[in-house]
Parts: sequence; structure tokens; C-alpha cells
Amino acid sequence: EAVFWFHPLVWWMGGRLLEERERACDEEVLLMGNHPQAYAESILKICEFCLGSSLACVAGVTGADLRKRIASIMNEKIANKLGAAKKVLLAAAGAAAIITPVATGLLQPAQTRAQSSAVAANTAVPGIKSVSIKLNTTGEVMPPFKVVSNPPGKGVAVTFGPNEFKASNVTLRILIRHAYKAEAYQVTGDPEILDSDRYDVVVTFSGPPVNELGPGQADSRRLALQALLAEKFNVALHREMKDVPVYALVVAKNGPKMQAAKPGDDYADGLKGLDGYPAGPHRLAILKNVLWGQAVQVSDLPSVLAVRLDRPLVDRTGLTGEYDFKASLPPPPKDGGKLDSETVAQTVTALEEQLGLRFDPQTTPREFLVVDRAAKLQSN
Repeated sequence: EAVFWFHPLVWWMGGRLLEERERACDEEVLLMGNHPQAYAESILKICEFCLGSSLACVAGVTGADLRKRIASIMNEKIANKLGAAKKVLLAAAGAAAIITPVATGLLQPAQTRAQSSAVAANTAVPGIKSVSIKLNTTGEVMPPFKVVSNPPGKGVAVTFGPNEFKASNVTLRILIRHAYKAEAYQVTGDPEILDSDRYDVVVTFSGPPVNELGPGQADSRRLALQALLAEKFNVALHREMKDVPVYALVVAKNGPKMQAAKPGDDYADGLKGLDGYPAGPHRLAILKNVLWGQAVQVSDLPSVLAVRLDRPLVDRTGLTGEYDFKASLPPPPKDGGKLDSETVAQTVTALEEQLGLRFDPQTTPREFLVVDRAAKLQSN
């Protein structure tokens, strides 16, 4: 009653226990050979003196239905003793009354966390104008994507434009990464589902382009992708924290060397799109061992640099504005193999000198996306 004070069934059980306690007492008195009438009169006499006591220090007589109790005594109603089977049944019923609400409370939050991503994505997110998701059976990047790869035509391509999301020859793991702005190592789950099939995806968002939205509203596009993954791939996941080695990205002693972005800059001398025209603001990429940043936030750097440093990055600079920068990087291994420690050290030095940021090796908790449920493509 103290723990489940709000539960009416528990209070009902408490009343029944009180009745059973009095009945057990009466049965024991009668079994000892006492006369029923004398015992009943004694109870009534006690009630007569004590039931209406006006003294605060004297406890009154309380209990179950007195009339029913006296009738049972006079009729000498004595219950049969509990056998072993009845005792086990009674103990099981009592245990179930306690365990059931506790187990329900423990299991319900786990289900809520696992489904939270899909629920959040289905509320207050911008609409999706059109969707095309097709199974890629060739292993080649579809038009209009073009990537430099060996052999030509192979590889993976992903673009997150102002009003659309395009991805070609990508796995479900890659789609989850971009929908939740995570790294590959942060997404864990069944490889048979996450990595076996590849897809070509084109999503057109409704509403104004991203570069016309207010601060923070651009992330609503990712919420729309999360809702899409829940619908098409039945994705449900939860988040966990694990300790991993990282680089903590902080401002160097002499301050950042990046230039603040200029509103309205078309970046005519910057990155070019596939059509040869300037790519515009909000672009971050590594092309021919050069790191380009055009009106990007420092918090975007970890997703690009983690591959070149072979270690996750954590942004702890405290910088919130948008910046322009261009930094030359040492080339990665020609065979595409694992980065060696010397190349990583050279990359760190180059970035520190050109960006004015320091990379401190640390071990820190990082968030992981644990995919609890996912399926292969359900429908186009």
C-alpha cells in the first residue's frame, strides 16, 4: 500500500487482508474450545467502551464489518486449513500482484526509446514532395551522379541539396548516417540488413530551400529522412553511450585562422558543381587532397575529417558561426588501405597550421545508434 498507494486494487486487497486477519483470530479462539457466545459478547463489550473514545491518546476499535464478524462467530464458521497446493497458489497470486505492475513499468520505457526516432520524425516535420527508392543491382552510381573511382562508374555518391536529397549505390547504414548526421562507426545493427543491399534514392522536400530557412531549421530535413526510413525500411533505433578514443577539436592558442563567411557570397572562385557553375554556400568537401569549406560550421568538420584521421572527432571549440577555409592535406595511402600513423600526424599538423584548431587525443563517451529493428526495402 505504501508503494502502490495510487492503485485501487491494492487498497481493495488491503481491506480483504484485514478481514482475513480478524477471521483467522476468531477461528483460533474457537479452536481452543472457547464458547462462541462468550467470545462474541467480549468483542461487543470492548467495542462499547472503546469505539467512541473521545481521547486522542486512546485508539478506537476499527476493522471489518462487525455484524458479519459476530454472525460468523455465533455460527462457528471455521475455514479449512491451507494445504501445500493452496499455499503455493496464494503465494503466486501475491507475487503476481506485485511483479506485474513493476515489470510493466520497466518494459514500457524500453519500447518507447526504441520507437522514439520514428515517433519524433512523424511529428512537426516538413512534408516530402516526392520519393524514389530503387534497388541498385549494378553497383554503379546512377545519373546524374559522377564520382572519381577505380574502376570508373563504381563508388558511392550522396548529395544533400537545398531542397533535395540524392544518394546512389548506398547501403541502409549510409542512409541512416545521413539521416541522423552520424559516422559509420556510430551505427550498429544487423549487417545483413544494414550493408547487404544497395539503393538509389531521390527525395524532394516541400517548402522553401534549406538556405532560406532560419537557423536550426535546416535540420528538419533530416527529421523528414528519419520518418522516411521508418516508413520504407521499418527502422527503429535507440541511442547508447560508449567510451572511444577521439580527437577533441579545440581552438589553438593564437585563435582560429578561418575567415567568417560573408552573407550573399556566391563563391565564384570556390567549389564548382557538376555543371561547372559555383556550388555556392554551405559546402564542405575534400577534393584532390584539399579541404574546402564554404559558409560551414565547425561542427560539420568531424564528419569529413574522421576518415582522414582514422578517429572520431568531437567539436569542443565553442564556435557557432559560419566560416570559409581552404586547407591542403597530405595524400592518403595510394592503395586505399588503412592510414598509417605518420600520415595521420601530418594531417593533424596541416590542419592545425592552416585552420588554427588543435586536435587533442582523448577518450570520451560517444553516442551510438543501435538499430533495434530494420527491414529491406518494403516498397518504392
